[in-house]
Amino acid sequence: MKKDIMLCFLSDVKRNREGGISVAEYQNIGAKKDCHTTNESAVRYLLCGGHAQVDSLSHLFLVRTQMVAGPIVGYEDAEGRGWTHYGYFLHRISDVVPNVENIADSIDFDEQAPIEENMDTLIEVASSVRRYAQDVRRDDPTAEIVLHVDCTGGLRNASMILIALMRLVQYERIAIGKVIYSNYHAHRVEEVMPLYAFFDLVAGAEEFVRHGEVSVLRDYFRAREKSPALERLLAAMNGFAEELTLCHYGELRTAIVELRRRIEAFSDESSASISAEAVQSDNLMRQMLVRIREDYSTILTEEVDDIALIGWCIDRGFLQQSITFFTERVPELLVDSGFLCLKPEHQENFLACLEKDPMHRNAGFYLVNEYRGEKLPSEEFHKAQTAWRDARRKFLCAFRAETTADEIFAFADGAMRDTPQFRLGDARRMCDVFTWLSQMLREEDNLALRDTPIGKAFLGRVRMPYINSRRPKKSKTGQENAE
Repeated sequence: MKKDIMLCFLSDVKRNREGGISVAEYQNIGAKKDCHTTNESAVRYLLCGGHAQVDSLSHLFLVRTQMVAGPIVGYEDAEGRGWTHYGYFLHRISDVVPNVENIADSIDFDEQAPIEENMDTLIEVASSVRRYAQDVRRDDPTAEIVLHVDCTGGLRNASMILIALMRLVQYERIAIGKVIYSNYHAHRVEEVMPLYAFFDLVAGAEEFVRHGEVSVLRDYFRAREKSPALERLLAAMNGFAEELTLCHYGELRTAIVELRRRIEAFSDESSASISAEAVQSDNLMRQMLVRIREDYSTILTEEVDDIALIGWCIDRGFLQQSITFFTERVPELLVDSGFLCLKPEHQENFLACLEKDPMHRNAGFYLVNEYRGEKLPSEEFHKAQTAWRDARRKFLCAFRAETTADEIFAFADGAMRDTPQFRLGDARRMCDVFTWLSQMLREEDNLALRDTPIGKAFLGRVRMPYINSRRPKKSKTGQENAE
């Protein structure tokens, strides 16, 4: 079931020089062409105009100022009745909206208040529309609710207020129908939905820039004529959006290349052989492409840069994508650059393991994430592990007592000599660390080290526990005798 509702920002009733009601004539609003109120023409156009698609209105949301809520000063009709501006509007449309008194919902707007305070009124209007929609959907969850908007009346900033309201109610799954403006000088009511839809175009471009989404842009251009070049560009943007969501590196890389190609082709395309509306669509898209090119510049390169792609994802909050691409691509980059490498004696075993990988991953990924090296027989491995543990314990015991630089070097360089499977890659660094520790813990060695920030921090945290650990421990019997 379809429910057509309407939102109007009402104007006050205008008077002519004789004191009567000013009358305006509109040509495309049905049989009754004379309108006595500003917003009357929009209602008649919607229900009675030549292209009317609305049989009846289910509800009216009428925003009125204090002036509109008040009386038409000094006016009485032929029967001697006085009217408020609001009441007179309802009276004028009662022939096309017979139940207007029952379906009209008035919302007061203080024209004297700052616009910041009137934000509450905007929220109230949106809430009224939402409550109506909830009531309808409670009885019929599948009901289609369409909001038509008259942009003619109200204050000078009424159009901006109405646009804000339309954006709000769209979040309630309420479709925007006809957006209407009564052109007083042309004596015609005009539909200005294309101008309102322009906001969707801008929002769609922003959505693509920020989130890689193309649904709003696609919806905007779906109802318009397009050049073949624009069709292909939108398809490429849609392909990129899908692959970014699915997070498949290979397919995304292909989609990026295609997007770059289609952007370049669209920019070079001639508009000579297409319709005026298609030319306009192309020109609108060219306006949006300036920002899109700028924000996608790091990834729309001749050769896709994996690090730039990861950075682009991080900048836009695509954490899942950035983590996935980092895991998949960075290991291979590290191997290709030579930052990570295998010793020649392990190369044959690595290639054999890589060949057996059921997932057929690249060498870099497999090396970093899967490869565990050649396994030693358990007895041999246990023997090597025990030897290393004994050597380490012996050295540390000696280190706590007194250790020379030669002894430190002998430990770092020699302890592993018979166990190459441990692949200690930097014995020199280990030697340097222990030498520094040895010097720091002895008053007579290298006082300059203790004056550095690192040295001071080390002494503050480590030296006293170290000294205490070297003091001979008293036996329990000795303590009792001392007491």
